[in-house]
Amino acid sequence: MSPATPDGPHYPGRQPPPRLDRVRRTDNTTEPLPSHPPARPAGGAVRLRSLRRSYGPVVAVDGLDLDIGTGETVALLGPNGAGKSTTVDMLLGLTPPDRGAVTLFGLPPADAIAAGKIGAMLQTGAVIRDLTVRELVTMMAALYPR
Repeated sequence: MSPATPDGPHYPGRQPPPRLDRVRRTDNTTEPLPSHPPARPAGGAVRLRSLRRSYGPVVAVDGLDLDIGTGETVALLGPNGAGKSTTVDMLLGLTPPDRGAVTLFGLPPADAIAAGKIGAMLQTGAVIRDLTVRELVTMMAALYPR
């Protein structure tokens, strides 16, 4: 059995998918991601520095640097296996990076979430099967301030 990658199976003999290397702007133009992003003033919404995440021998994200300013809209585009989902998982604190740093509004992901600074819309809207009804209701209630 071949090893699994974060976004799908790895097929021996095939080239790995290209890495996330372009950014699409709100005016629908695209441009390459710079190898070192320009410095931004303090107060940005998202800051990713030298992020790396691997799953066994498969490197999903390697050396990603990205700044997203408050109010900016950004789309991560790339083929399956390029590291998009893994990057978002690290941004939300769901997956720890092997190396590098993530800050949201100047805070680690867990602190930004606890402060109510960020939220996420999942790709699918299914009920989590491993939870009891009580656990699901408790989790949903915890999403809303009292």
